[in-house]
Amino acid sequence: MLSCYDVGMEKTTAISLTPVTPEALIARGYVIVKDTLHKSNRIFQKRFDDDCGKKYFLTFSEWVPSEELPIPSIGYESECRFETSTDGYVWITIKESTIEAVETLAEALWVTTGSVYYE
Repeated sequence: MLSCYDVGMEKTTAISLTPVTPEALIARGYVIVKDTLHKSNRIFQKRFDDDCGKKYFLTFSEWVPSEELPIPSIGYESECRFETSTDGYVWITIKESTIEAVETLAEALWVTTGSVYYE
């Protein structure tokens, strides 16, 4: 499992610590979209752009305990898919506990993998 430090970030880098909650995700610009792939409770997604175009989408899936999913409490999993210059893609799951840590690691990985813009 990668952390922010595995992709060259200094351990002294200050990252604020906002736990993953529906309210925090919406406050940071994520929108709720329909989950057609994983069958999670709901998905929060945000597109990341810069001056050159669309870079990637970051997705948080919300999982709720049920008979089919015997987890102790509501949990979140984040994923990101980057387009590559070789007509492929990189699809990663990021295991970090705060929204900022996930976003920081996703950006570092987009740069590190040599990913390209969607458009």
